[in-house]
Amino acid sequence: MNAVKSLLLCVGLTMALACAGWSVEDAQTPLAVDFGKSAGKIKAFHGVNNGPVNWGIGPDLTNYHKEAGFPSSRLHDCHCAGLNEVDIHFIVPIFEADADDPMYYRFAETDAYIAGMVNIGVKITYRLGESIECRSTPRFRLK
Repeated sequence: MNAVKSLLLCVGLTMALACAGWSVEDAQTPLAVDFGKSAGKIKAFHGVNNGPVNWGIGPDLTNYHKEAGFPSSRLHDCHCAGLNEVDIHFIVPIFEADADDPMYYRFAETDAYIAGMVNIGVKITYRLGESIECRSTPRFRLK
């Protein structure tokens, strides 16, 4: 596993230097990396989109999500998780309704979805908006 981390560090460093416009020809001092020394922990960058719970569409993947150790999740285009838990048209189905009347908005499904991620230690980036696939979806109407 240590060799894999070293390889990833080399690849990441090479990519960062290349993106910055650095090349070997520009070097005035040789670059040396001592893989025998630790310089600290590399920040995890393997976050994902959406959380591990599929509401009624597929299996609950919480255990796999936790085992993979995803540090963060961006809540965007969550329609694949079930019922668009984070999209505006789901949370506030009737914009013209009285904003002070809780009958016209719903947070329970969104709260449960987010709680599932918080309970396994995932940091969340919440995006309140509309998934592109749902732009043509008729607004939900409360009965």
